[in-house]
Amino acid sequence: IFYISIRTILLAPIVGVEGERNAIAAARRSWLLTRGIAGRMMLFFALMGLALLVVLGLIMVVLGTILAVLLDVQSAEFAATLVFSFLTGGVTIYAIAIIAAIHRQVSGAAPG
Repeated sequence: IFYISIRTILLAPIVGVEGERNAIAAARRSWLLTRGIAGRMMLFFALMGLALLVVLGLIMVVLGTILAVLLDVQSAEFAATLVFSFLTGGVTIYAIAIIAAIHRQVSGAAPG
């Protein structure tokens, strides 16, 4: 499943940037663009996911400890959930930017 996800990860930029409206054609184009680089992309995303997991985990442990000392349990849980939501939103935006950069690089599109 991870392999198929990597090979079709460029579907959104193909539809949004290239304007392809046919789902099958977009999937074929994504498969074509990721040919020969799927292994490197899997390694990159696996390492990025591991790094983000460690960083987010450390942030949440430190923040959770501080919040547990300063606030009651319910308020600390709420604050931690709020912070985690903002952090994961930032990670999502970062991931979208990475996918867009990969598309630009493999499709030969000019920056900007």
